[in-house]
Amino acid sequence: MNPVVDREQRRQALDPYASYIVQAPAGSGKTELLIQRYLVLLARVQNPEEIIAITFTRKAAAEMQGRIIAAIELAGSGDPPVDDVAAQTHELARAVLARDRELGWQLQENPGRLQIQTIDSLCARLARQMPILARLGSQPETLEDASVLYRDAADSLLEEIESRDSWSEDIVTLFSHLDNDMPKIRDLVSGMLVRRDQWLRHVAGEISRDELERALSATVVDVLEHACACLPREHADELTTCFTFAAANLDTGDDDISGLPPASTANLDVWRLLADMCLTKNGDWRKAVNIKQGFPAGPTHRNMKNRFRALLRCLSSDEELRQALDEIRHLPPLHYSDREWQIVVALCRLLILADAGLRVLFGERNQIDFTGITTAAVTALGTSDSPTDLALHLDYRIKHLLVDEF
Repeated sequence: MNPVVDREQRRQALDPYASYIVQAPAGSGKTELLIQRYLVLLARVQNPEEIIAITFTRKAAAEMQGRIIAAIELAGSGDPPVDDVAAQTHELARAVLARDRELGWQLQENPGRLQIQTIDSLCARLARQMPILARLGSQPETLEDASVLYRDAADSLLEEIESRDSWSEDIVTLFSHLDNDMPKIRDLVSGMLVRRDQWLRHVAGEISRDELERALSATVVDVLEHACACLPREHADELTTCFTFAAANLDTGDDDISGLPPASTANLDVWRLLADMCLTKNGDWRKAVNIKQGFPAGPTHRNMKNRFRALLRCLSSDEELRQALDEIRHLPPLHYSDREWQIVVALCRLLILADAGLRVLFGERNQIDFTGITTAAVTALGTSDSPTDLALHLDYRIKHLLVDEF
């Protein structure tokens, strides 16, 4: 964002009757724009609590609150700044100050009325308001680091291998797949519990093989599209020429490789061929090429080999492209074999049990992590089809929602 180039976009983002997503690089003034929008809204609501602003860290929340209060204080004394952006903030703060005096908010004496907080703080507040619906009971201690509980839950799960319960067979399947490496299995399960907000809703119901394979395909396409975007335009033609030459000299089973392929699952093998041609086994840029990469020895092919080596030297400083190509080489197959699917089903069932065991530990020790708080808050709000009284109350009270670092 540039104050001159995107002046119109900045003006639009302050329209209180529309919603916007603002994307811009660091240092371009996104936070200042967010503060300006907050001031615009603050000058129009009946109560400051009608606006909720969510930031990523407590430090960012405190800074944002401080800057808003400072702007309001400056609006009550002194001349407006000379800088255009600061002058606009000053003018918006003057409108807020007038609103504050009109309705008796006394924001400078009561800055806590500005609802600026982290997502974790918001979720904790929601869960506290509906403890029974949130299924938390008394308010537990929130842990910054719950790694001990994750490991304990994983250990409790793996101890069930001696039982006769149905899930013990799933544990045996997992052990067999990972060569009975108990420490590795425990680390994998506990690591998944850290990120359970990302997968739990997907495995809680019936596990669909087609759905997961579609997810695999979507992941592959995303990676290939990213690699396409990373290819430098100034070298695209040369890379196309070198790749076409190399592919013609390799036994690929595909006689129709005539350039860089589109980003689709059908072309995954061709993209892997390109990645292998450019990178070593360790994922570094190649410094030399030979017949294995499609560049035979001899004077006839020397020119193309030299051209590709020169191209690799030009690309050698492009770390983003190197990582993108290396990621292609580690993409999973597009379809599960029957044995792989058996392992996936077993793991999904075990993860559900591990999550249940973790919830038991939370209850026994009256502790919880931030993911647990978030889950409790979502539970307390209900669903769109069946909202709770809390959700209806918040829907009536909150008029505007701002999210920083979305």
